[in-house]
Amino acid sequence: MKTTANKKRLVVVHNALAPYRVDFFNTLSDKFNLHIVFINKYVSDQEFDQSSLFEELKCSYEFSEKKIRLNNRNIPLDICSLVLKFNPDIVLLSEYSPSSILVVLDYRIKQNALLLTLTDDNVSMCEKPKMLHNLSQKLLLKKLKGLIVLSDDVRKCYSEKKGISREKIYASPLIQDEDRFHDKLNMALPISHKYCEKYKLYGKKIVLYIGRLAKEKNLDALLNSICNISKNRNDTYAIFVGEGSHRMKLEQKVWKHDLQKYVLFPGRFDGLELIAWYNIGQLFVLPSIHEPYGAVVNEALISGIPVITSNVAGASDLVNSLEQGSIFNSEYPKQLDSLIEEYIVRLEPLKKPLFVRKNRMKYKFREEMNNLAYFLNNIQKI
Repeated sequence: MKTTANKKRLVVVHNALAPYRVDFFNTLSDKFNLHIVFINKYVSDQEFDQSSLFEELKCSYEFSEKKIRLNNRNIPLDICSLVLKFNPDIVLLSEYSPSSILVVLDYRIKQNALLLTLTDDNVSMCEKPKMLHNLSQKLLLKKLKGLIVLSDDVRKCYSEKKGISREKIYASPLIQDEDRFHDKLNMALPISHKYCEKYKLYGKKIVLYIGRLAKEKNLDALLNSICNISKNRNDTYAIFVGEGSHRMKLEQKVWKHDLQKYVLFPGRFDGLELIAWYNIGQLFVLPSIHEPYGAVVNEALISGIPVITSNVAGASDLVNSLEQGSIFNSEYPKQLDSLIEEYIVRLEPLKKPLFVRKNRMKYKFREEMNNLAYFLNNIQKI
């Protein structure tokens, strides 16, 4: 296998490719001789256009072909041979998964490569892991050289609660290349305009949610807020972009409270058809009661939309000023009512022409990736 001079060989073991990881992998490919082993060809609870995503990927990759199904998870029996084939200097594992356990227990890999894992744990999941998660976490943390987490708060939690040296933990938020995302927003503007014409959105104040329509997303709380706001004003319009098991119950609630004039369920979208909605939203709400991270927060902020997110979302760490939005306690839904009302009062109704707004993210993708690459290249010295 050909290698690139002066670049360390990095193998990433990852569950499946999602849109918000493409920039991450492509930038790692610029800095390392990267090879990815995917356990699955599809993200289990999403229907992304996988063929388009893999066309964007710049590095080499392959899939596990020998798996057994156990407790609703695919266990890749060939994971060690796939990792060894690339003769890596560094192996970046995925969470505290069965595949991670198989790799760290293989002495052939451990004696030749530095092993780290990338975890999406938020603070709550770090402090109070479920039983199986806790057991695998204890096993792996003893054997790993380092850990990559998504926020400084989680890094602090692992250091204080798990006894991991802070020097061995790198905090890197799950973010995308803001310049590339802005290019897509510009390309999606004609589609955004078509949506506005089709659904008569001009002249309204748009509250946006994008994601799965699932119970843990706490979308009932958002609907309740829209119901309360609609009693006093008729210019607010909530758009729920996505599909999921909770959609029917949400639609029933809309009919029960006569909210048809204020709520839209346009369905699920992908690619530019999805990104086009970010040019329309004026306030993004993520009210989840369980949310390891929430990549949509980053996408909304890049799109110039202020975000109201619950405190349980890992991505709430991205919202740290009034310019970026607000955080509410998911146990007190009335906080959500008042916050949405505060933002709605300040918004101007959506009007022509649509344009791509200023990025609200404080983090810069390239800076974060440079720092991560430095950490990975120097972890052996720690």
